[in-house]
Amino acid sequence: MFVYGTLKPGYSNYPIYLEGCTLHEESATLLGGALYTEGQYPYLVMEPDLVRPDERVQGVLITVRPDVYNAVLAHIDVLEDYVPGGADNWYERVVSPVQTASGPVAAWLYVGGSEILMFIRSGIFTRIESEVWHGSR
Repeated sequence: MFVYGTLKPGYSNYPIYLEGCTLHEESATLLGGALYTEGQYPYLVMEPDLVRPDERVQGVLITVRPDVYNAVLAHIDVLEDYVPGGADNWYERVVSPVQTASGPVAAWLYVGGSEILMFIRSGIFTRIESEVWHGSR
């Protein structure tokens, strides 16, 4: 799983959802993504009209322990207001390649859903000009 916001180690949701549940954590980069915010949380988007060709997002690739994988994923789905096949998801969970020191890895990641995209396109959310989110811990 590629995390880029409050689920990163050292941020507020990591101890609640991931601490003690991981096998491996390493820096990773998502090419072709951009971050937006409403002021409190980051929202990752990969829509061509919202991402410049050279943009990337820095985050952490987290390998969750197999014995807790399904439970961890289900809890994070609730956090991210994601329901598989749901029409009103705040986020969507998708698989995308991320770049690590040892090469590309396919990872789950959460991207802004249709309502988030509407807020971004209407100017309510603003672009985070950095490829790293440094919000409150």
